[in-house]
Amino acid sequence: LLRSGKIGRDLIESATQLCKPRLVLSGEIKICLTRSAQIQQDRKRSDWISNTTLSEEIRLDLRFNIERQQWSDLSSTPAATCGQVSSVGLNENDKQAIVKKHNELRQRVASGQEKKGNPGRQPPAVSMPDLTWDNELEKIAQRWANQCNFNHDKCRNVDRFAVGQNIAQKSSTGGNNFPVESFVEMWYDEVDKFDKNKVSKYEFDPNTGHYTQVVWADTKKVGCGQISYKSNGWNTKYVVCNYGPSGNWIGQKIYEVKK
Repeated sequence: LLRSGKIGRDLIESATQLCKPRLVLSGEIKICLTRSAQIQQDRKRSDWISNTTLSEEIRLDLRFNIERQQWSDLSSTPAATCGQVSSVGLNENDKQAIVKKHNELRQRVASGQEKKGNPGRQPPAVSMPDLTWDNELEKIAQRWANQCNFNHDKCRNVDRFAVGQNIAQKSSTGGNNFPVESFVEMWYDEVDKFDKNKVSKYEFDPNTGHYTQVVWADTKKVGCGQISYKSNGWNTKYVVCNYGPSGNWIGQKIYEVKK
């Protein structure tokens, strides 16, 4: 909560510039930052935090509470740019398959069985809890998938935590019945490029950010959306998965290595 002071006014102005419109409400700073497994904003965000002074006059909620207005303004129905839509959303079997695949891959790493890497093998973890499905994360992910915009969205954080994101799409001139778990495997396969020596201190790398979000130990929840459509002769399936609490925090451990 912001109480008073010139620095506070400066921070309100900064917050307003970071995320427009209607972000400073009732004396609270609500900051909306792009969070993704490729975390384009991580350096800026971590620098902003480290350069911020906390005092009795200024107390900031560094959880970066969501300003829901931006994502809720998006249409809940497929955008016109999607073309011919064949399916929207995930059934219960799909959701279970996504959770199961995430947890299989997380436990492969946690148990020290993952031999791949650059270099590998990946070290075992002290703890890497199973993920569980989250309906709120699913709702926000589906709303973004419905835009058929193959980019990360601008605002997805929830009151409980900051939210990370992985996206992927597959296209074919034939069918687009791609298993949803195959998208999780695509993200995880970046382990081939991941340096095992960086587990204890995350460094931004756009080539491995999907993998590191999948195996981030402090992430507990996942919720995903999908849309299948035909556009310009291509049958496409687009999958968006949101993760909470977000992973890929620069300088933090991906997981605690088991000695």
